[in-house]
Amino acid sequence: MNGSNRSGEVFFALCKSVDTPVSLGLWLRFKHGEHSQLASFTLRPEWYCTAWQFQRDYMCSEYLSKYKGLQTGIDVTAVALQSFATAESVCHSTNSRLIEARLRGFTPRVDAVIFTARRKIATLLGTYSTDKWLSMCKWGPGATFSLKGIEAHLDNKIREDQMSITATALPYFRRLISDDYAWLYSRGVVAEGPICLISGFSVVNGCRVTTVPKSAKTERTIAIEPTLNQFLQGGIGNYIRRRLKRTGIDLNDQTANQRGARDALLNGFATVDLKAASDTVSRELVYELLPLDWAMTLDDLRSKNYFLNKKWSSFEKFSTMGNGFTFELETLVFWALSSAVLEILGLKEQVLVYGDDIVISELALPLLMESFEFCGFSINLEKTHFNSLFRESCGKHYFDGFDVSPIYQKEVPKDDSLEEVYRMANRIRRLAFRLCSGCCCDGVLRNAWLAAIRQIRIRHVTPIDSEDDDGVALPLEEIQDLRLVLRSNAYGVTLPVLSFKPTKIKLLDHSGLLAYWLRFTPEEPFRGSVAVRRRGKYVSRRRHYRVGCRTAPWVC
Repeated sequence: MNGSNRSGEVFFALCKSVDTPVSLGLWLRFKHGEHSQLASFTLRPEWYCTAWQFQRDYMCSEYLSKYKGLQTGIDVTAVALQSFATAESVCHSTNSRLIEARLRGFTPRVDAVIFTARRKIATLLGTYSTDKWLSMCKWGPGATFSLKGIEAHLDNKIREDQMSITATALPYFRRLISDDYAWLYSRGVVAEGPICLISGFSVVNGCRVTTVPKSAKTERTIAIEPTLNQFLQGGIGNYIRRRLKRTGIDLNDQTANQRGARDALLNGFATVDLKAASDTVSRELVYELLPLDWAMTLDDLRSKNYFLNKKWSSFEKFSTMGNGFTFELETLVFWALSSAVLEILGLKEQVLVYGDDIVISELALPLLMESFEFCGFSINLEKTHFNSLFRESCGKHYFDGFDVSPIYQKEVPKDDSLEEVYRMANRIRRLAFRLCSGCCCDGVLRNAWLAAIRQIRIRHVTPIDSEDDDGVALPLEEIQDLRLVLRSNAYGVTLPVLSFKPTKIKLLDHSGLLAYWLRFTPEEPFRGSVAVRRRGKYVSRRRHYRVGCRTAPWVC
């Protein structure tokens, strides 16, 4: 089966099973080639009263929103570059506005927010010292200005003949390497004491801007930083990341924001998202909020210029994604401004920040929006939720407190790639498992799952509540029905199967009532009829299942 056809059949089966006007409209858009309309379709939470209704239409509308096989006719690279130019224009205006405000004064409300945010950042970062962050330096993954992606592994970065770096960052690296004997030795320098390297560096003007895939509507612009700038930026990023933990923000774990989004409706919180957040942190805003010595160090380590369209230009923004401290810096700025707003308003609630994902009290929104607008940030109203039952943060989506997070099919499965087919099928089956709280699998996704695995010879299976995609994810009961011997703690272990056809489940006629009963009476066992295909024949039997024991039959 062709990979594109398989994706289309899965999408058709999903929309047909949901069987609503929205899902029908989405399928017709896909069928008749109106892919640009499909990609731009936005489902409004205000249209729905229950999580059950919203979740079904939502998973249909989001399933192909990032699919690379959509023929939208949109030049996604041009859209990304236009957004980059727009962000530069916004940062230019912000820089001018902040410079003028220093002469003429800020508005009283914004002045109070910026003053408080400045104090919070100074307290968090502490007294400046190079030694505080220099030992934390590290490289990130991916290419650098002088190393292509296929060559940009750690060994090449360490031993590169001419390591790329900007002139302002070079003194910091020379200080770092002067007494690092292991690194000097790896570069062929045998030193018995501190030295100062003069050669071995390629001083460049800045970074190179390129684009990477994001969605069917646009790509994302990133900076490919010089090799040693990226290394030094990682040190500053790690230092800020560590200091942010003192405020309860752990940038290694998104669960705090996700739990905050889950409980936001109950606690009167809103989830806030920004447009092009990292691309609109302007140069003058960093100097306005951070202590001068910290701001100057970050300024020395960033790329002040970028190469795009065969020419060099100067940044109006402070940094972009690809820089080793951009994510930590934007989190620091948004946390400081948001918590300053809460302090000024006398609100005791905690703000949750992860990058540009913010969970904050609804009462703080007016002043927060005013302050953000002055600082050059634009609120993404499509992804900011406060006047509906929907909340979303860090990839988790909730409607009235119920998890309605969708799945996304991004890649076009290749005909000869069984792993990609496994990944597609497992994504669907795990969503069905999650929608029923792990006690069974939502039958509305069954046909989509069968379409995903159609015409393939399944040779491996894996437990459904593992994250392994080396086989088809199945509930433990179904794996045991295949008479496989499970090892202890077999999560993630791939188990060989010679040939397997999907289990067929026949439940009671009133499956809707049964599904409701299963979800809200987890203590009681239920009885279902199972038909398992073995050696070409269907063998029927009666079996007891208990909710919560990972048996997970399909329930319509």
